[in-house]
Amino acid sequence: MGSVEADIQLIIRYYTYSNNTKKLKYSEREKHIKLGGSFFFIVRRFDGMKQSKNSIIYGKSQIGEGTVIEDYVIIGCPTRDELKSGMIAGATIGKNCTFRAHSIIYSGVKIGEDFFCGHNVLIREKTTIGNKVLVGSGTIIDGATTIGNNVSIQSSVYIPLNCVIEDDAFLGPRVVLTNDKYMQRGAELKGPVIRKGARVGANSVILPGVEIGENAVIGAGSVVTKNVKPNTTVFGNPAKEVVN
Repeated sequence: MGSVEADIQLIIRYYTYSNNTKKLKYSEREKHIKLGGSFFFIVRRFDGMKQSKNSIIYGKSQIGEGTVIEDYVIIGCPTRDELKSGMIAGATIGKNCTFRAHSIIYSGVKIGEDFFCGHNVLIREKTTIGNKVLVGSGTIIDGATTIGNNVSIQSSVYIPLNCVIEDDAFLGPRVVLTNDKYMQRGAELKGPVIRKGARVGANSVILPGVEIGENAVIGAGSVVTKNVKPNTTVFGNPAKEVVN
């Protein structure tokens, strides 16, 4: 059995906005309800996967067979625009994925097969992730990012908007990618590009728009301010090439 569309409705959770109190009132029913001035979230469950009763799947999310979803995981979390409209597209999850407790996957995220994430992972909208990807506990992927196959992202990594991480790349614990060169609201956001097979050591910082070449190695604790050529090793602050 392949990917199953979330078309089994068990619970309706919806919010009604009160003009008097100016607050959202939460309600829950076991059947489809339509109310004037209301919008609602549809919580769905699937056959062919292991899902905690404390987890939530929103909208038209699709979940592949063999996937495990632990306690308090949210799949298809609505974006800001979807909160306003009440129309939630949901996320697309491949086969045999595992989501550990308290992780949140936004609507509009697409994840391939054999994905594994640790606890408290956040993946925002418009992110695409390939097959056999590992994302460690506490990592934040802030959206609009493309991640290839066989990528290993260790714990507490920060990946901002508009990054590219190609196949077989490795990001060590607490690596920080940045995308805002001038640190101003409204500025162009351009994240780094991590090419195929590149390895970035723990606690390194990659500045906006920097490209790390194929199979390059970034030593732990480095601050990378310029492009790194393929098959080279750099380290330091600012990072400089190691001469053999």
